[in-house]
Order: sequence, then structure tokens, then C-alpha cells
Amino acid sequence: MLIVLDTSAVTRDARFETFVRDTLDRGSRVLVPRLVLVEVAHRYQRESVAMIEALTVQARMYDRLGLRDDLSAFVDAARAKADGYVDSLARQLEAMGCDVIEPAYTSHLEVAARELQRRRPYVDRKRRGYTATVNWLTVLDIADRRPSEDVVWVSANSRGFGSGEPGAWHDEIWAELQDRGLDHRLRWVTGLDDVDLRDTGLPRRERVSVPIAAPPAAVPAPPSAVAAPPSAVASPPAAAPRRPVVAAPPPRSPLVVSDPVVPPVAQTPRPRVAPQRILPSANADTGGRRGIGRMRGGRKRKVTVVEELDDLDFG
Repeated sequence: MLIVLDTSAVTRDARFETFVRDTLDRGSRVLVPRLVLVEVAHRYQRESVAMIEALTVQARMYDRLGLRDDLSAFVDAARAKADGYVDSLARQLEAMGCDVIEPAYTSHLEVAARELQRRRPYVDRKRRGYTATVNWLTVLDIADRRPSEDVVWVSANSRGFGSGEPGAWHDEIWAELQDRGLDHRLRWVTGLDDVDLRDTGLPRRERVSVPIAAPPAAVPAPPSAVAAPPSAVASPPAAAPRRPVVAAPPPRSPLVVSDPVVPPVAQTPRPRVAPQRILPSANADTGGRRGIGRMRGGRKRKVTVVEELDDLDFG
């Protein structure tokens, strides 16, 4: 099985290292396109620039603490690491056992045609999907050149590849796979946790679980089926010693589990509060300080607060 990782699947943590180690132990391979490394490096550079800007804002504080030289050395080291992050990440992945592969040879006309036609993984409204298209063509090229291998594409780009359901291809992607004859060998998952290394290779809509029948128990041959040798002299059978008969224990009565007893909920009667009358304010036009609102027509109105509707008196 060949597992190809997108930008969203490449992380630097213990979970990613464990996944790569388990995959290699099961005989599968982990492939990372080089364009994915470029995208990861771009994300790292943006985070590095934001961190450097946040540090340089507090430059005066570092001056007071006498750490200006240390800050400058740290910023220079961060910039140098960001510049060479692609090669550094490639060496780390290869040391873990991953294979860094080059993009598939694709003409610019093919990519431009897919963009003009808004073919997936290009989205419908915005023409964003150049890198996703190049990575997708690389995955198709890998599947075409390895006809005996199952390929799993790990990408969180559900808008470009999915149809709204987890693990289900978009109709355009599914039609393209059927045209290439890859609908049975190329699958898509959104995360590393969804990769099943014990998968059968069939698409999800055609998988059928077949139960494994237990082997029949061996039945010993009856004693009469074994022929006695002709030279054997018939002798009366010796009386076998009788074994003491042990009475079988009485059957156990089924364990009856009674339903748990739920204590009744005590109903606390709600106290009834007598209606309270709020006297109008001195200024009937503005409502004064009580916030009753502006009185229309200068008339005085009575406001009564009740606890329940039963306390209303319509008389």
C-alpha cells in the first residue's frame, strides 16, 4: 500500500512519527510530494515572520534587560532556518523512512485547461487550486505507474475532493477515476486516523464483510472401524474398573437483576408572591429614573408585576 500525504497530514509531532513507524512496520510506504514540502515551508515562514515581528515590538524591553544581542542572534537563526526549511524537512522525513517524490510531469496547458473548466480540485467560485491540482496529478501518476499497489490519498481538502460525506469522492473526481480505471485502487481519507492499514483495497461502496467459518471439529473413528490383526488371539475383554458416579450439580437459576429504584423527585411548591404595584414616577412624560418609558399623552399608567398568569386580575 502506498500512502501519499498532503500538506494537512504532514506535522512535526509524536503522533506523526508513530504513524510512519507503524506504516513501515506493516510493509507499506509513505510518500510525500515535494510540492507539499514547499507548502509546509511557506506556512512555517509565515509563522516565523509573525513571531519575529512580535519579538521586535518589545525591543526596548530587551535593551533594558541587556538581551539585545541575544534577540538579534535568535532572529537571524529563525530567518536562516525558515530559508532552508524545505531541505531540512526533506532530510528529516527521509530519515524517518518517508519517500520524497518529485511532481509528475504535467504540461501547463493541462493545468490551465482544468482551471478554465473549473475541474476539481479547483473550487467552484474561486480559482484556487493550482497546487492541489499538481498534487492530484502526481497522485494519479503514482497510481498509474504502480498497477499492483493500492494508493491512499490523505488530504483534508474536502472542498476540492469530497462530496460532503466523509471519505466520499466528488462526482467529477469519481468519474475521472473510473475513466482511468483507478476507482478500485485509489482511496481518499481526510486524516491519518482514518487510514486503515488492514484495508482490502475495495471502494467503500463495494466492500462486503465475509465471515470466516470455523473449521470442523475432528471426529475420532469408531473402534469397530479399526481392523484387528489376523494373528491376534481373541481373548475375553477385561472388566474395566468402574468409576464413581458423581451427581451432576443442579442447574443454576438465572440471575434476576431488578430494575434500579429511582427515588421520587420531591416537588417543592413554589411560593406565591402577592402582586406588587410599581407607582408611576413623578414625571409622566419621561418616566423619571425608573426606566418605565415615555408616557404617551401625558397619562399616568399603572404597572403591575405578577409571578404567574393566574395572578392577573382582569376585573
